Amino acid sequence: MKTEHRFAAPASRERVWELMLDMPRVGRCFPGVKEVEADGEQSYKGTMQVRVGPVSLNITGNMVVTGLDKDLWQASMRVEGADRRLGGGVSGEMLVNLVDLSDSETEVVVKSDISFMGKLGELGQPIIRKKADSILREFADNISRQF
Repeated sequence: MKTEHRFAAPASRERVWELMLDMPRVGRCFPGVKEVEADGEQSYKGTMQVRVGPVSLNITGNMVVTGLDKDLWQASMRVEGADRRLGGGVSGEMLVNLVDLSDSETEVVVKSDISFMGKLGELGQPIIRKKADSILREFADNISRQF
């Protein structure tokens, strides 16, 4: 499932970039994330509890930063996670771009291409898309509160 979300962060592009490099802090801005910790260089592991439709998930996973390009104000990541109890999981790629709107405002563009397997994949794209939109709206609010 491909998605694109945009939101404005109330800070300069430099400040938003610095925040985006702090993956444990950014990770905790996602609703349902219980922990995020470093697991090597540019590699992180964590857990997330989320309810999607009738299914409650406890996802354990990892994220690897696959690219950082400050000249383009762009970061790319690979994510993978699984709920061992239900046998479902997620995997995919994310790309984050920062666009300078003013000295004190930055547009954050999050593009993702995520695959859902097992029980999660059976829920159907409309339900998953609705939940993804909800999670990313709350993430945007939580990021904005960091400034």
